[in-house]
Amino acid sequence: MDVDREYGMYLDVPRLIVQLDSLPLVWGEFDIVVIDEVLSVILHTHSNLILNHTNVIRKLQYLIKSSRQVVMMDANADEFASYNFVQTLERLVGHPAYWIHNRFVRPCNRLARVHICNADLNSSVAQSFKVSALNQIKTLVESGKRVYAPCSTASHASELREWLLSLQESMPGIRFKVLT
Repeated sequence: MDVDREYGMYLDVPRLIVQLDSLPLVWGEFDIVVIDEVLSVILHTHSNLILNHTNVIRKLQYLIKSSRQVVMMDANADEFASYNFVQTLERLVGHPAYWIHNRFVRPCNRLARVHICNADLNSSVAQSFKVSALNQIKTLVESGKRVYAPCSTASHASELREWLLSLQESMPGIRFKVLT
């Protein structure tokens, strides 16, 4: 969601999908709030990548408290953390909250490869890691694979977009979509 804050462009729409960092720009009330990957969302509220933690957390609390229904999903939530979170949510909203543990696992033959680098973003280790990850993406694309590459910030997504545009010169016909 790209919104021009200088000109007061805040969103008040009936349906909205929004990145956590953009929550302070959302106005209005919603009948249902769906939070996918809720554990990551909660952890991201404390990330140093968010410019205004207080406003993001306040808006998230407001949306949870004011909506008629909240659905939170996460395939990686364990029972203890989920139970405690649901109890806290119940106290926050003042209404019963329920946790449904879905144990269904879709059968598949897919292999997920996760690349994680904990180094400082400006370090040589991080730069080397980035080159390695981009080379892995290029190898997969060259072999005809579909690649999903989530980014933690819009600037990382823009950087990936520029790299993909340059890759199109040597690989005409590759298609990609960058969502921010």
